[in-house]
Parts: sequence; C-alpha cells; structure tokens
Amino acid sequence: MSDQIESAAAVMVRDYVVLAFLVSLGSLQLATSISEIRGLWLIPHKQTTRILGILLITLGLAYYILSPLYLEGPWAAGTVIDGTSENRAWGTASIEEISGARNVNDIHGGMAGTAYAIYFVFSAVLATIIAAAIAGIRHRYLGPRTTHKTAHTSTDGLDALKHTDPLTTFTTSLTNLRRGLPLDLERMTQTTHRWSIPAILERTFRN
Repeated sequence: MSDQIESAAAVMVRDYVVLAFLVSLGSLQLATSISEIRGLWLIPHKQTTRILGILLITLGLAYYILSPLYLEGPWAAGTVIDGTSENRAWGTASIEEISGARNVNDIHGGMAGTAYAIYFVFSAVLATIIAAAIAGIRHRYLGPRTTHKTAHTSTDGLDALKHTDPLTTFTTSLTNLRRGLPLDLERMTQTTHRWSIPAILERTFRN
C-alpha cells in the first residue's frame, strides 16, 4: 500500500469517527432530553440539552461534508471526478467538487462497509461513555447525586438515570441483580420440566 493510500485511509477514518461521535453524542443528548433521562445530560437543563444535541448533530454533519474544503486529503481541486477515485491528487477540494470528494474506493484509501460498521459502534459506545462520565462528574460536584424519588434501592436501569448519576445507577443495578439472581434462578428451575437441564443440575447438586 502506497503512502498516499495509507494517508487517505487515515483521513477517511478520522473524519468518519468525528462524524459518528458527534452525531451519536448529539442524538444521545436529544433523546435523553425528550425522555428526561437526566443521568446522561451534559448540561443540567432540559431545553439547553436539547439544543446542544441539535448543535452537535449539525456540527458533525457540517464537519464531514465541508472539511475537504479546508483540510487536505485525496480530493484536490480539479482531480475529483464523480464515480471514480483513481488519479486523485492530495490537497483541498473546491466547492464545485465537494459532493464527490469522499467518493473514494476502498482500494484507493476509502473505507469498506465493515469498517463503517465497526467505527460507528466504537464511536457510539465512546460517546455514551463520555456522556456518562461528564454527567457523573456534574452530579457529584455540581448537584445532588440522588433525589427523593430514588431514595430506595429498588429502582435501577434507565428509570434510575432519570433522577441520579450513572455511577450510582450502575452500583444499584448491580446490587439488585446480585440479590435477585438466586431468586430468579430458583423460579426458573421450579417452572421447568423435571428432565430439563436446570432441574437435572438442581437434583444432582442436591444429592
């Protein structure tokens, strides 16, 4: 693989990760503001969080579409031909060719379909982790970690995130899972057939 193809591949991956991350983070803020899941808000205000989500989505799309105009890549002005990525020169694109700037075949440094899927999942997970981390810090140092609605430990999962921070929610959910798992397993074995695998294992260990 030539140096230009390697450089083109790095640029395409970088720009797509930025796009997917910003859009994922913005979509998360927009969705959690609508459902009032405060535990993942970057800003402790509903309307501001919703506006921030829209801005992040817009920023991600604008960066991905317009960055060839000011960042160098395999789309130099005058070398972009719609439908092909051969004989591309390195440089910045012109506004007339912006629509075809990223039409780069994967053998010339573009991204394959599997790469899009992998980097999208990576970016979405990273956006969720960062949102949870920022929200956790905000809850811990800038506001109450819990409210009266979650004073008890029976609420967990997304419902708990409506009133408390991600770390507290995770701890509560893990505790509830550990407490409820034996009872769930016992109920499962009681309702299964006598010769099912759970029932056989239960009788084996009982004897």
